[in-house]
Amino acid sequence: MDANRLNAQKSTGPATEEGRNISRLNAFKHGVYATIPEITGEDPTKLAEREQKYMTHFAPITVEEEFHVKVMAASEAEADRCALLEAAALKAVVDEVPEGTENRVGVALLKDAKGAKALAQLANKRERAVSRWVRSNKMFKQHRAERIEAETRQTHASSEPKPAATAPEPASPEPSVTQNRPETATAQPHPGSKEPR
Repeated sequence: MDANRLNAQKSTGPATEEGRNISRLNAFKHGVYATIPEITGEDPTKLAEREQKYMTHFAPITVEEEFHVKVMAASEAEADRCALLEAAALKAVVDEVPEGTENRVGVALLKDAKGAKALAQLANKRERAVSRWVRSNKMFKQHRAERIEAETRQTHASSEPKPAATAPEPASPEPSVTQNRPETATAQPHPGSKEPR
């Protein structure tokens, strides 16, 4: 137990900011799944311009709408990144095939399919980004339609004329004492009816 405490004091990780920045990339291999512009090599201002273009086009109002607009912009950026990486990966794989080989691209694709499968992984990643864009676009439209419908209902409810206030009906006159007394009322048979025997 004491040995664990002593070891824990020694292995606290990097002490400087530079060391932390280096160690956070320890598991970094290729950056294909990265979204941080510093790793992907993308220009952060272009990404911000793309997002602003989306915000202007879709003009989100609610938090949900804004979320889906941001997902669409990020998904498009990811799909574009994957397309560029696919082209670069294909070129790299084709370059490994000797000049003069018949159907270099086909040979390169087969070689990749038997090995790293980088091209298939990139294609799948691009398709997932496109699917995410389509799903967020659908959800955005659904949220917008629900919001507009709720606003329309609220507008109609507030603009409907309210029923005019009516004066209370006058109270019926108090019945006279003779009307309520059963002994003063006499029952008379209905004409044409037989009297009970």
